[in-house]
Amino acid sequence: IISAHPHTSSYTLDVPEDSHIHPTFHVSQLKMHIPNDDALFPGRSRAEPEPIITESGSQEWFIDKILDRRKCGRGWQYKVRWKDEDARADRWLPGSEVEDCEALDHFLR
Repeated sequence: IISAHPHTSSYTLDVPEDSHIHPTFHVSQLKMHIPNDDALFPGRSRAEPEPIITESGSQEWFIDKILDRRKCGRGWQYKVRWKDEDARADRWLPGSEVEDCEALDHFLR
């Protein structure tokens, strides 16, 4: 939460810039975040793919394939499956993050 607006019952949230949504929401649109309890619900935590370290020392993640796409604002988002990961690690990424990806070429054929 960046700021609260009691006179309008709304909050301004810190949302990613690439989400293309207005960051202020009425309280009726919000829910409190409750983190997963691994003791009660094991395996529900989101699996994060391991990066590959390049020769220059930077981290890269390899996309195995693109599964789907959806319109988001004026652009597209792509649902990706990471190399050596299962469906639990699938993520929606903005088009700008997959534009130079071989998997995108295969998906668009």
